[in-house]
Amino acid sequence: MNPTIKDAQINVRLPAKLKSQIDAYARQTGRSKSFVAVEALSEYLAWRIPQIEDLTLALKAADQGDFATEEEVNAAFAKHGV
Repeated sequence: MNPTIKDAQINVRLPAKLKSQIDAYARQTGRSKSFVAVEALSEYLAWRIPQIEDLTLALKAADQGDFATEEEVNAAFAKHGV
């Protein structure tokens, strides 16, 4: 028999303005406040976690002395019109 997997629960203190925004958005979209919070956290973490992982790898490379050459830096700036 497979045990039922239950959702985890956390308690979070929110600034009053943010709670009001969640309440309003939930009413406007016909979704629960829980759904809104889960959706927002999921979207935030979907871009934030890879960003932190990339930064961690970059710091590790820098600590090992692995830096871009001056030519690579200039090429990156030129690519973006800087």
